[in-house]
Amino acid sequence: MLKSITKKQRVVFCTYSSIYSSQVLKILLQSEAIEIVGIVNSTRLLKPSFNGFTGSLNFIRKTGWRYSTYLFLVTDLFALLQPFSRLKTVHTLAKKNNIPLLDTLDINRDSGIQFINSLTPDILLSAHFNQLFKEPVLRLPKLTAINLHPSLLPNYKGVDPVFYALLNSEKQLGITAHVIDDSFDTGLILRQQPFTANTSNCVFSHNMQLFEMGAEIAIQAIHDLSLNKNHGEPQSGGNYDSWPDKHLVIKLRKQSKYLIKIARYLKALR
Repeated sequence: MLKSITKKQRVVFCTYSSIYSSQVLKILLQSEAIEIVGIVNSTRLLKPSFNGFTGSLNFIRKTGWRYSTYLFLVTDLFALLQPFSRLKTVHTLAKKNNIPLLDTLDINRDSGIQFINSLTPDILLSAHFNQLFKEPVLRLPKLTAINLHPSLLPNYKGVDPVFYALLNSEKQLGITAHVIDDSFDTGLILRQQPFTANTSNCVFSHNMQLFEMGAEIAIQAIHDLSLNKNHGEPQSGGNYDSWPDKHLVIKLRKQSKYLIKIARYLKALR
């Protein structure tokens, strides 16, 4: 436990509701060093202008049924299985812990800014969040914005870095806590933790482990910032990947690698 902080850091948690975000939030709520004072949940699929049906169709066309099913399992099906799961959705955890929650297509709208401002946070912490923070949010006074990204930045910026790392047969994965700037995954690196890839594991299992580790290093990074011990290291270079298309998903499967294994998924719920 990090007990050297005399004042709990007030944190607004930004995410897209999923089993991964619940994994992170569960650990954050157990910390004595921080207080989750609000949650911003993204309701966006691909673009703010897409509704649920249009966004889903476009997503399935791009990524194929395998990848779409995988994401359905970690998001919508996870929510439906709540009566049988030990891990609860961010909405359930927010209600249980009396934490204000905002569902939004765009955190940068006036409603998002007003919601964050009203909570007077010290930290904006993003994990498994699919929106870009813009100046009105990033320039809120006395606020530091941090993101958890499941890769060793600057490598594998963008969407689903674990998928691409496994596709490229990387032996080492990792998680990074970094300052958020006006681009995706480019800000100052606060903390990183490497993780050895396990060939018997799937994308899902690696993500579950990385986000669990990520919650811990996020707490440590917030601790460092509160003591003015770490201002971050700059990053440069690296690659950015968007959503994998159906051909890349098939390529991964031909390497005898999996997006998700049902036994691992059910174990995570228990």
